[in-house]
Parts: sequence; C-alpha cells; structure tokens
Amino acid sequence: MFQVLKKGFSSGLLVCLLLLLSAGTSQLAAQEAWDLEKCINHAVNNNLQIKLQEISEQLSAYQLSQSKAGMYPSLNGSASYGINFGRSTDPTSNQFVTQRIQTSSFSLNSSVILFSGLTQLNTVQQNKFNLMASHFLTEETKNSVMLNVTAGFLQVLMSRENIKSQEVQIGISLEQLDRSQKLVDAGVVPEGNLLNVKAQLANDSLNYINAVNNYDLAVLTLKLLLQVDPSTEIEFAQGDISIEQLLPDLLGGAETVYNAALGNQPQIKRVEFSLKAAEKGLLANKGLHSPTISLGANVRTNYSSYELPPFVVKDPYFTQINNNLSQTIGVSMNIPIFNGLTTHYSIKNSHLQLERSRYQQQQVKDQLKQDVYKAYTDAKSAAKRYDASGKNVQALETAFSYTQSMFDLGAVNALDYSTAKANLAQAQVTLITAKYDYIFKVKVLDFYQGKPIKLE
Repeated sequence: MFQVLKKGFSSGLLVCLLLLLSAGTSQLAAQEAWDLEKCINHAVNNNLQIKLQEISEQLSAYQLSQSKAGMYPSLNGSASYGINFGRSTDPTSNQFVTQRIQTSSFSLNSSVILFSGLTQLNTVQQNKFNLMASHFLTEETKNSVMLNVTAGFLQVLMSRENIKSQEVQIGISLEQLDRSQKLVDAGVVPEGNLLNVKAQLANDSLNYINAVNNYDLAVLTLKLLLQVDPSTEIEFAQGDISIEQLLPDLLGGAETVYNAALGNQPQIKRVEFSLKAAEKGLLANKGLHSPTISLGANVRTNYSSYELPPFVVKDPYFTQINNNLSQTIGVSMNIPIFNGLTTHYSIKNSHLQLERSRYQQQQVKDQLKQDVYKAYTDAKSAAKRYDASGKNVQALETAFSYTQSMFDLGAVNALDYSTAKANLAQAQVTLITAKYDYIFKVKVLDFYQGKPIKLE
C-alpha cells in the first residue's frame, strides 16, 4: 500500500513511520488468542474479590453445619488422678482420713435439649438463608467482574480498530504525498501544497502513535482485570460482531427487561434470603423467653488407695472401678426470669434487623429498576448515535473524495483538503467509538435479561 517516494520526503521520517506501523502490527500478533468467553472464565476463576467472597460463603456454610450439629446430643468424658496429703475425704467411703492417698475418677456425660422455644430450629433456618444470601452475593460479585471484563475487552477491540483506521489515514496521506510530489515536479501545483500534505502526514503519524498507546493501555487494563501478569503476551480475538443482530434486543421495552431482571439477578435473590434470615432470627430470639427442657445422663466411677484397718481386705483397682460405678439420668428445666434484659433487647434488635432488611430489599429493587431503565435508554441513544455516525462518515467520505479530486487539479487549496481529511478521520473515530459503545450497552441489556455475554 505504501510507495517509496521520489523526492521531497525525508527518508529517515519514512523509515520511522514504517517502523511504527510494523511495531503496531507486531503488537497485535501475540502468542495466544483469547476470546471474550475465555477472558470472562479466567477472570471469574482468578479474581481476588470473588475468591474472598467464596471464602465468606464457605464460612456461612460452616456456620449452618455448626447450628445443625448443635441440635445433636452432647457427649463428654473426663478422667482425673490426684494425690491427697493430710486430712482429706476418701472419695470411695466418704470418710475423713489423715494419710496420703491416691485417687482417680472417670465420668461420661451426655445431654440433649428437648425443647427451647424452637430457638435452635429457627437458628438453623436463619443460617440456611444466610448461606443462600452469601451464595447470591458471590454470584453478584461474579456478574460485576463479568461486566467489567466485557467493557475492557470491547475497549481493546475498539482501540485496535482505531489503529487500523489511523493506518488507512496514513496510507491516504502517503498516496496523496506521492501524487502531490508528481504534480509539483510537473509544475501543476505550487510546492506549498506538498508542504501541507507533509504536515498532514505528520499529524496522521501522531494520531497513529496515540492510537497505539491507547491500545497498549487498554490491553494493560484488561490484563489487570484478568489477574494476568502484564508481561504475558496475549492476543485478544476479534470475534464476529454483527450490529444488525443486536437491534431486536431493543424491542422488548424497559419494563420487559426489568421484569426479566427481577427473576434472574442475584442481588434480588440475595435480599430476599436476607429478609427470610432476619425473620427467622426474630423467631429464634423470641424463643429465648421459653423454658429450656433438657435430658441428661451421667456415668461415673472412682478409685482410692486408702489403707483399710487391719484384717480388712482392700479391693483391687478394677474391682473398685466396677463396684463404684454409678449412673444418673434426669430431666431438667431452665426457666428464664431475669437476665439483665438481654433477651428483651435481642428481640428489639431483631425487629430492627427485619425492618432494615425490608427497606434494603425495596432499595435494591428500586436501584435495579433505575439501572435497567438507564441501560435501556443508553442503548437506544447509542443505537441512534451509531446510525447517525455511519451516515456522517458516508457523507464525509463523499465530500473528501470530491475535495481530493479538486485538490489534485489545483482547484482546492491545501487547507481545505486537510480540513476535509481531518473531518473524515474524526468521523471515523467517532463511528468506531459509537459502534463499541452500542455493542456494550446492548450486552448490558442481555445481562439483565439473564442472557450469556457473548460477541456473536
């Protein structure tokens, strides 16, 4: 596409320009190609914020398991050994003795709560709902990461397309420079026209450098979102993006999108389960007013080395252990009467927690509706901007083609030519920006409707 110029153009500048173009192209030819789906999957599997939330979810799961296990009977054993000096009580005969004796004892205790105002059951249900809320908070975090990665990926594609657009502008300027040189040599146009074309080429080169820098920054930003080492060479695949296929997604209306979002967005489910958890928490605290009925059992035995009077045969160790064995079973009731108003204020706090959960649920729904309607309005506006930008580019392409022909004939001065070319270049950049902005806005609507985020 690029021709070696005959005269009037610095060979050093041409070499630098070609090096810039080749460098920009080499940056796009990386070792590994990642499409949007791979980027999203990698980010979801490696994002630190998601990992932290997954740990919080696991902690909630442990809390649920612990509350379930709290309803099982308890079983505890104990063993002791001691040496008594001086006057003490023999544990086997309960007599006062004044000799050194060795003692040991063993016991096994078990208890289970039969009734506690359903506090335990409601606590289990509360922790179950807390676990579900934590799970959907994890999904909410994943969705946020997915949208950020999608925006970053589209920014990379947009920056890459801007580079290609600037390459085309440089190609046009180089070809025009070649024609202008020939016309100046033939004496058809003044040399000033050639100087203005050279200035336009230098400006195009600067725009190209800026486009490459923007691409590098977009790639760096996306790599950071992906938790990838910035030095890793990655090529982000273009994919097939059909603007025409995006248009039907706007026909459902904002209310349709909102109704779909109510059924699939994790933040809605999160606040629903948080509300249920608050309701169960209130019932659990109310149960603290009820008596607690428990069933308990105990088995114990002991041994003593107390020396018996003469002619009395002392039982050996294991015989004492067997003879001293005792068992106890019983039912106990604990009736709360006054405990520093702890239960009273726990219930009041639970009422406030429940009320706050209701407000938070409504707040999340209102915010979702606001976000959906804004996203729908943004998508409609982006579609109009993209359509208007396309028509503007077509008109400016026709105008520039005419201006270029007149410039070659000397009927238009260099300033008019540069202005027409700059207007076309800016319109093309605007079109590219409007294109990817529109794509992202429509993908946001797809996201709210529960559709997978794909570029196709």
